[in-house]
Amino acid sequence: MIVSDSDYLHIAQASDLKTAVGLARSKNGKMNLFLKPPQLPESKEPELERKFRNIIATLPKQGVAHCVAYLTKHVMDRGHFYHTTESGDWYFGSEAEIRDRRFKRVAADTMRMFYLDALLSHSTVASHRRLIVEKGGLQLLMDVVKISPQVQVCSLVAQIIGNLALDDSLHSLIYEAGWVRLLAQWLKNENIEISVPAARALANLDRDALKDFFDDGVYVLHPLYRLSANENITADVVFVHGLTGGAFKTWRQRDESALPDPVDEDKNTQGSIDAIPVLEKRRDMQLVMEDMTMISKKHLFPGEEGGVEKKAGNWFKNLRATSFVPSHTACWPKDWLPVDCPHVRIISVDFDAEVSEWFRKCPGEAEKSTIAMRSYDLLQRLLKAGIGQRPIIWVSHSLGGLLVKKLLVTCNQSSDTHMSRIWRRTKGVVFFSVPHRGSEWANWGSTERLIMLTQEVQELKYNSTQLIDLHRQFQDIVEAVHLPCLSFGETLKTKLGLKVEAMFVSPYSADPGFGEFITVATDHVNVCKPVNRRSKLYLLVLEFIYENIPHSIIESIMAPAVGKFDEDAILEQYMW
Repeated sequence: MIVSDSDYLHIAQASDLKTAVGLARSKNGKMNLFLKPPQLPESKEPELERKFRNIIATLPKQGVAHCVAYLTKHVMDRGHFYHTTESGDWYFGSEAEIRDRRFKRVAADTMRMFYLDALLSHSTVASHRRLIVEKGGLQLLMDVVKISPQVQVCSLVAQIIGNLALDDSLHSLIYEAGWVRLLAQWLKNENIEISVPAARALANLDRDALKDFFDDGVYVLHPLYRLSANENITADVVFVHGLTGGAFKTWRQRDESALPDPVDEDKNTQGSIDAIPVLEKRRDMQLVMEDMTMISKKHLFPGEEGGVEKKAGNWFKNLRATSFVPSHTACWPKDWLPVDCPHVRIISVDFDAEVSEWFRKCPGEAEKSTIAMRSYDLLQRLLKAGIGQRPIIWVSHSLGGLLVKKLLVTCNQSSDTHMSRIWRRTKGVVFFSVPHRGSEWANWGSTERLIMLTQEVQELKYNSTQLIDLHRQFQDIVEAVHLPCLSFGETLKTKLGLKVEAMFVSPYSADPGFGEFITVATDHVNVCKPVNRRSKLYLLVLEFIYENIPHSIIESIMAPAVGKFDEDAILEQYMW
């Protein structure tokens, strides 16, 4: 049946909020199923700035978190301003400074980012969300993306809308402002910095299909869309990054251009068209082999017998053949794991963790930046996202591994049902270069004051009492329940620039003393970045996930091929 444009228009006009959100979260949703945003007069540059300041000025400034107060002050306490229409720049300073041309020039694009950062911080405060909307925030953000459709701007705006959508009473206003249509469009954007925040915003709007709330910095990488009737999620895989990392960039694919070119041993084939497939095959083999310079050892639990060593290469032939896997990915958990593990939910968390206070977006948050406080904050956000309702595999890098350990220790010691359920349903942990015993690199000595090390780095000092105590507590849990752990350690120094190199986490510190520990011939940054989907590094992680999701759940996934299983009983046993 041919559907005309008028038919699509009729469907769009007949749709309500629930229908529109359902269509937006459908894989096959088309843009002509949504009404275009209402045509309102667009704000020009100076008017946008005034609207930003008006909204932020009316938001409460007392009793808010340090970061909210800092970012607000950053944009509001600039003194008077003057805007020149010729260059599009903002000039800040007192009236005298502006008159004498003694001012600081800030590009308009940069200034917009300042305002968006401030508004994003306020949108994390539940009581501020309705105020932002009532003061015209939804229309202001729509004007911003029309004037500046850059990736960073759209990403920040999607994050703000996602936070506003945490308030169910605002859903109809968000829909009426035309945001569901734009979020549906962004969901299909090729850039992960836009598509995943848009997916989070739509998920928070979708109260018909989801009971979970995805707080600021909690992103679902899979599934991005609503599941069909015959699809189900049977486990969660949670990714936690480390210092200077991010929910996406930490888990990007290693850059193939950094690898040496393959050597063509057959000189007679050089320049021949027939030789191209041969060279490509050798290139693929080299990319696989680049990740295979590994040394493995396994720590056995008391009474455990060493079994036959598993070969990650066995998984090579079992990878699902599909044309939908990109040749290069900006985030391998998003693009590869859903193909190989379609029945797991994949979550990646984001938080600000810098080496120096000079680079932190909100300097001076020492108390909130401790391992204890940050892990507790992470725990609260993950509880809202439904973590603990099904089996969990944790994948962590560097500082992220310490946060996971502290989180699980806290849950183990808690009498709260929801918290204790998290550690009981944890089925495995992957550690990528986690400094279990600290890092010698964190012992800067007399240079600490100059560098202004963050609280996170100060807590990573080698053999610190705090880290040793945390590791002992976590090891007690591991040995009590025989929790499977897979750890990777770096063996190469990381280049810091200016010909300076440093070993961030030594193999001794990265080896937890339990589970399987594998050293990889790479540096701290690349230890969690597979070269491609066939690399041993990725295959080992994939194998670990498959091994430690309870077998009955794996069997339920395979049920259509091997027979009928009582899926409800299986999920009841392992999820509730």
